[in-house]
Amino acid sequence: MRRFTFGWVVVLAILASAFIAVNLTVHAEDDSPWITSALSIKKQADTGALPSSWNNNVDCSMENQFACSVPTVYGAADQNGAIRLNGTADFRQVASYIDGQRHFQPIPNSNTGISYTGGPVYGLYYYFTNDISSSLSATRDNGTNIYRINRSPDARLADKSGKLLPADLQSMSFSQNGQWMVVSDPNVAMLRVNLDTFEVVPFASGFNYTIGYAPSPRTAISNDGHYAVVASRNFYDFAIYDLGTCGAVPSVITGSLDCKFRDLNKFMQDSVAGYTSVDSVRFLADDKLAVYANFVQDSKTKTARFIVSTSDTTSRVQYLALGDSYISGEGARDYQGGTDTDDNRCHVSLVSYPYLIGGSLDYSSYHSVACSGAVMNDLSNSSRDYIGQEDGIPKRNRTASEINTILSSFEPGYLDQLNFVQEYQPQAVTLSVGGNDMGFAGILQKCVEPWQGNTCYSTYEERLQLVNLINQQVFPELVSTYQQIKHAGPPDMRLYVIGYPQIAYPDGDCAVNVHLDHDELIFSQQLIGYLDGVLAQAAAKAGVFYVDTQGALSGHRLCEAGPGSIAMNGLTAGNDRPRVLGGPIGAESYHPNAFGYHLLENTILGITHGLTDPMPSVNLAAAPPPSAGLELLDVPAGGQQTGSAELDSSISDDIAYQNSSLAVSITGSDHALPPAASLTAVLHSTPIGLGTYTTDSSGNLAATLQIPVSVPTGYHTLHFYGTDLSGQAVDIYKTIYIADSPADLDGDGVGDSIEPCVGVPASSQDYDQDGIDDACDGTIDNPPTPAAYQDSDISSLNKENTANSQDPVLVASEVSPASPNNNGPSRVLAANTSNGQAETQYKSSNTLTIAIGLASLATISLTTWRLAVKNTKK
Repeated sequence: MRRFTFGWVVVLAILASAFIAVNLTVHAEDDSPWITSALSIKKQADTGALPSSWNNNVDCSMENQFACSVPTVYGAADQNGAIRLNGTADFRQVASYIDGQRHFQPIPNSNTGISYTGGPVYGLYYYFTNDISSSLSATRDNGTNIYRINRSPDARLADKSGKLLPADLQSMSFSQNGQWMVVSDPNVAMLRVNLDTFEVVPFASGFNYTIGYAPSPRTAISNDGHYAVVASRNFYDFAIYDLGTCGAVPSVITGSLDCKFRDLNKFMQDSVAGYTSVDSVRFLADDKLAVYANFVQDSKTKTARFIVSTSDTTSRVQYLALGDSYISGEGARDYQGGTDTDDNRCHVSLVSYPYLIGGSLDYSSYHSVACSGAVMNDLSNSSRDYIGQEDGIPKRNRTASEINTILSSFEPGYLDQLNFVQEYQPQAVTLSVGGNDMGFAGILQKCVEPWQGNTCYSTYEERLQLVNLINQQVFPELVSTYQQIKHAGPPDMRLYVIGYPQIAYPDGDCAVNVHLDHDELIFSQQLIGYLDGVLAQAAAKAGVFYVDTQGALSGHRLCEAGPGSIAMNGLTAGNDRPRVLGGPIGAESYHPNAFGYHLLENTILGITHGLTDPMPSVNLAAAPPPSAGLELLDVPAGGQQTGSAELDSSISDDIAYQNSSLAVSITGSDHALPPAASLTAVLHSTPIGLGTYTTDSSGNLAATLQIPVSVPTGYHTLHFYGTDLSGQAVDIYKTIYIADSPADLDGDGVGDSIEPCVGVPASSQDYDQDGIDDACDGTIDNPPTPAAYQDSDISSLNKENTANSQDPVLVASEVSPASPNNNGPSRVLAANTSNGQAETQYKSSNTLTIAIGLASLATISLTTWRLAVKNTKK
């Protein structure tokens, strides 16, 4: 054995140190970067506490003061052996198939679980079950609802001879992608386990568990399984191993192989003054470790997080934006190259508020990797099965070179956004997510449909379903997502959760591009308010800063402001290419325009004091408000069928055709569906039954539905009703568009190529003379005027306006339409200046209309374009 007590028996410590020195001499010829290359180290921040974790090896999210959970393919699981399946509300403990006892441990980001039984004096015996989501039965045990694994294990922790290898639960850790495990076989060896094949490699000598002093191993393993870290604060040990150098594994494991390693204790001693020990280690990438180390300074023991790497550690950025369309800049146009193509529709706008904030704060390094349409899975799914949002390629199929290119170029939509936090360790993060997880775009799409002829979501059941979805599915995922991002970044990282702004004024005068009646406007206001309240509670539970932007656009919302002063797009045909990919209604609909993102910037900077406000304390009692008494639910009952609401936008294509088939695929683990479960398909709003279908042995459903010719064209909701593994009623649904034909989606007899507006009636008016019918023109601006001014006239116009007005307003808007392939100009920033407190400049190759003051208008032709926003706050 190499590791013995340090501080209890000095002789044993000396022998251990001598053994390490011998091993270092033997392996000095290794050419692995972690073994022989010069290492870099950078202190990130002092910290008074370690991240929440199991045994200091597995990061987890606090559910309450007694339980800490990790994300899995089938839901969430805590260290007490209890799981909350996807779509269900409660944690239930899991009983083993082997002994019937509640002996279960999850594997993060995996659909495989571990059962265990008693072993020898030291350690337990491990059993692995694949496809946990389809291997459970709901039952009761002593009056408690539990799950029981209902089949024999797929594998055991054993050597090639079949001999069981005992393992120490307190030592285990997993690669972030869920493919590898490291665990201690007490008194024998440290083991790497391939969680696909369950092959075992004994790569390091084992800790001695017989001397009455617990080793409490700290372990970590890289995503490629090539490197493993083993440390022990008590045994004064910290080393990294190259498992590609270990050689053949014997049939019977009685000790460790001769694998090459590097003593990181020695490196830390040389690099950190007063270094004493390490408390936890995580691989941020295959070449980068996050290390929580202890050191003595001024006679006091302190803890700080360090980054140790085989490459440069100076890649930290000041500010990073994560999330969905409301932060990517959907609707503002001026999209970043590569994010508005047939293969990538992330729509990252150069005039979105992250870029405005970065410029206003004079940051030297800031980026946005947000992507329109992102859900929480696109932010935090670290498994190798994560499928890129834009190209549909699983992470496991990407080469290391491809991943490095995506990361170094800050290309959104291809990797989970958490990767960028790990790689660049930002000082400040703004995050907007949750709206797509509760299907806000689909809700609005249904509400604007003219064929329905009545107010959308007008019944208690329809709205209760949305509330249940937000409370039961969105809220816990938000908490987990926020905490995963916290764990990935440095201790001093500031994470600001940005709420959603109110989009319309219900009692105002609505333009023809709004398409929502008074009750629908009130409903949208109440729903946004409720979602924002839940975001605030999730942020409180995770201990991150919530930024309330509900009033950010006040005075400039739909139905509230006139042309040239509106900060929010109405319905727009959009510029998605091809347009059918986004449906008849473009993705830019009901998103802020460039002016709106400027207003959001000001609100965010004001509330956070320039992204400097500290993070709040964790409030584990934070929870969504109870449904009783909600104003949102104060509508008549409609008698509809309800169940656990589970939005799943991946179950089918977004568009289906009358009198045609529609392929449907539902992943059982996403909804806790048992094998042989019956699901009834129904198309709403007027219920149309589409048949009953049965899941396979894994709980998955693959079926082909026939869409009747009688279904009206327009947006509908496709539902699958059934019962999940916990016995509760489940409703899996998504919004789809039923079309007449690819050339005439709405079936009105006018081809889409010549239709002014597809999906809504044209208004036959074009107030701003931009060539777009106002019914589907996202932003209706002021019309152009024949007056023309030179660049030199701008200054005098501003001076004249300021002199003649107590509240000068500068509004700029595009007057010539963007070209069909979006290579032309984008909509320009429209900004208010009040008493000279904000200055907005925009130069463009387009002809711009500038409304100065309350009445003055000028048309300006400029030769180059550039956007700059300066806040002149005192």
